[in-house]
Amino acid sequence: MMVDAGHEELAERVSRSLQALTIAEDAARAGACETLKVGVRDFAALRLLFRAHRDGAAMFPKDISQRLAISSASTTALLDRLEKGGHLHRVPHPADRRRVFIELSDNTVRSLSATVDEESSRVSRAIADLPATTAEGIIEFLDRLHAPSIG
Repeated sequence: MMVDAGHEELAERVSRSLQALTIAEDAARAGACETLKVGVRDFAALRLLFRAHRDGAAMFPKDISQRLAISSASTTALLDRLEKGGHLHRVPHPADRRRVFIELSDNTVRSLSATVDEESSRVSRAIADLPATTAEGIIEFLDRLHAPSIG
């Protein structure tokens, strides 16, 4: 496939913008980790748990293992740290007492709500004046970008 110079320049501009976004996201994540006194992987788990909380869905240790692609032993250590830090509770499953599901503490829900709400507001402000077709194009581009394989 032949790529013209204009396309290459545009691709370079997109790459630079994505790099700037990544740097900004890393800084925001680092700030949230510092506020919550957790590491990056622990924060990723808290985000998963927060989404489940907002959706009214139960989250089990196995779900965290699968979504973060970590072993059950690593998941147990992660949950132990977060529980010790007061971020979550293990709650016995009402129908199967051998299983537990994970609930976030109220303080952590409040902290994550502020973080997620700010992120949502930033996105809303950024797309507010864009035509719907442009926003759809951005979604399609980002979906392609994080897909396992393009083309």
